[in-house]
Amino acid sequence: MNILNTVLNTWTTLSISGNLPIRCAHYTVNILPNGNIVYIGGVEDVSDYTVGFTLVNINQIKLFDTNTYEWSQMNATGDKIDSRLSFTSVLTPDGYIIIFGGSTYATTNADISSVNPKLAMLNTNKNPFEWSIPSNSEVNSPPSIYGHTANLYYDHMIITFGFNLDTRLYSSSGQVYLYNIKSNEWVTTFSPTENKSTTTTDKPIKTTLPAKKSKALAIGLGTAIGVAVLISFIFIAIFVFRRIKTKRANQSWQNKDILEIPGDNQNELY
Repeated sequence: MNILNTVLNTWTTLSISGNLPIRCAHYTVNILPNGNIVYIGGVEDVSDYTVGFTLVNINQIKLFDTNTYEWSQMNATGDKIDSRLSFTSVLTPDGYIIIFGGSTYATTNADISSVNPKLAMLNTNKNPFEWSIPSNSEVNSPPSIYGHTANLYYDHMIITFGFNLDTRLYSSSGQVYLYNIKSNEWVTTFSPTENKSTTTTDKPIKTTLPAKKSKALAIGLGTAIGVAVLISFIFIAIFVFRRIKTKRANQSWQNKDILEIPGDNQNELY
């Protein structure tokens, strides 16, 4: 078991002992919200490469707990599902693992063939997990393919590439299959914009400051405005004071140039 640190881009090898599973390949992996990694299907090495491989019973689900670093196994119940390899799986938001496609494997002649059903759902909300086959999953279904890819985009599982077991040809890169996980049916078209709006509701983002920060901001703004007004008043007062002082000085200077002549009203002594 290896772990990739996506921040540092470094690998770490875990030292795990105890209930270790047999080496296997061509399985699918999904991690649940509780930290359990779910391993489904594939082939496992019975003893060595000279003997060959055998299909893993699809009901025997391997689990790895990322919290305790421990392996365990769960025997799933429900509808009969063919064991398979080189298939795909996606985990839906409501806790279902949807598997699609893949092939069987005959150890006698290493022959591969199609599986039944092509699509199945594993309910991980139940204990033990439970298999089911959606009633409309075969309507407008893609051909039997394996080695393909599957990705979940909002309400749609998107299937691309792979090898067509019916025609024995590789699928065209332009061939895309869409499965609606809400209505559980295959569709031919969908609008990414409309699909997004049905899943999530875009709301205007409101940026509000916490009460303490808002109060502090108001006090800060009030103080700044008050200081600015006070400084303005000081500058105005200085300007007016200098204006008055200059005016008085000019008047005093002008009075010195005036010749005073005694008037008739002055009292004279004889």
